[in-house]
Amino acid sequence: MLKTNYILFLGVNDLQIPALKNAKKLGLRIVGIDKNVHAPGRKYCNFFFNIDCLNIQEIYNVVTTLHGNIIGIWANNDVLIPSRIILSSLLGLKDTPIHTAFDLLNKLKFKKLTESKPYSIPYHNYKDTEDTIYDLRLPLIVKPITGGGSQDISIIRNYKDLKNLSLQQPMMVEEFKPGYELGINMFKTEGSLVEMGAVYRYFDHDGHHIPIGTVTVDHKDNVLASSYSVVADLINGIDFWGQVKADILVVDEQIYLIEISPRFHGEIDTEYVFGLYDKSLSLWFFNYLMGNEIAPITHESETKYGYVSIFLQANRIIKHEDVSKFPVGQFGDVEIISYLLHRSKGDIVKWPPKSTWDIFAFAFFKSNQFVTDKDFYRIYKELNQVINKQK
Repeated sequence: MLKTNYILFLGVNDLQIPALKNAKKLGLRIVGIDKNVHAPGRKYCNFFFNIDCLNIQEIYNVVTTLHGNIIGIWANNDVLIPSRIILSSLLGLKDTPIHTAFDLLNKLKFKKLTESKPYSIPYHNYKDTEDTIYDLRLPLIVKPITGGGSQDISIIRNYKDLKNLSLQQPMMVEEFKPGYELGINMFKTEGSLVEMGAVYRYFDHDGHHIPIGTVTVDHKDNVLASSYSVVADLINGIDFWGQVKADILVVDEQIYLIEISPRFHGEIDTEYVFGLYDKSLSLWFFNYLMGNEIAPITHESETKYGYVSIFLQANRIIKHEDVSKFPVGQFGDVEIISYLLHRSKGDIVKWPPKSTWDIFAFAFFKSNQFVTDKDFYRIYKELNQVINKQK
């Protein structure tokens, strides 16, 4: 008798619901792990265990008692990558090699992999002497050596501020180059590196360093093609298999590789935004694990899809929220389609935001034209003002 195939989900909160539904659609059974006993995705699980996703030993102990065949793990978050990688190794699953995953998660080790490449951004360990840091051109961007979610990032515009910076953890310093960012996804198999869609990322660096939104990029875009090639150059030169999340900086015609993680970009882009044009990276991944025919994820349409980040412009405790009162329909150059709350009742959000945690909600939109940085910032600012006035 054939064993039942399972997907192990590390985390089954609101954002994982599209991936949970996709697993169900394919006939896969679901083992869910979450420290929140009331996690919203629990209802989609065939087996649910109330365990912290960082507790690798306990997770291993419970899943090995199940009568079934775990074919893969879904854990699309930098914090959960160590759990996913180690559990994959313990369970005999194909995944990114442990040493490679940890090298990519450590920004200094990642820099060592790229420093001889033309797409590497000049950097220093913050513990280097002041003289070597002064070799870098202002402005500078200071970021944690480990961690994600845009947390604890600072832009330094003079050396006095750099010297006075109060550090709570190991940091690194890079030259801050003016340009725009692309967030791209790929998947490395034994025989190929598959292109899996990308977004253009919007920022307001004068206000904070959390993305204020994204929009899909057409697969025929020449800069995107060059960006895929840059990522392929690095990935094909190291011991790697599996999911690729890459952040690309484009300055004029020069492409720089900011970072790579052994996962896809977060579900807001790869499930919710991509889902607006009937694409899904979780569905693709689960099909691949099941041995089904696969193809690259592409977006070739005049219609663009994306999201706008919504922040509460004060330090607030989240109460019961009713997104049905938020504006939909035409809003400036875009059409607002729907909203998704990012924070739950009782959560505390900060202003100015310190990480992606402080995004209160996402407003999904479509547009028949690419929205420039200037126009997107105006839409972001006005939409946030409207929603904050309603609060």
